[in-house]
Amino acid sequence: MITKLVLSERGYASAERQTKDIDANWVGAPPSMSRLYHYGEIGIRGVLPTEILADKISVLSGRHIFRRAKDIFDVYAL
Repeated sequence: MITKLVLSERGYASAERQTKDIDANWVGAPPSMSRLYHYGEIGIRGVLPTEILADKISVLSGRHIFRRAKDIFDVYAL
């Protein structure tokens, strides 16, 4: 969901992406969550675009089956 908000801020509001997670993955210390995203009148604190990008690149670089077309689009758009 955070990725969807970031993409919306960057002009990709009409991009169709099916999403089920909130983009809050981390290992060790949690991310700062200092950025405030807006969805209408609601403010949501979430991970930074660079943290999402690092996660997406890691997924796309691995040999796992989790590689998806939307991750390729997200890396391009981010």
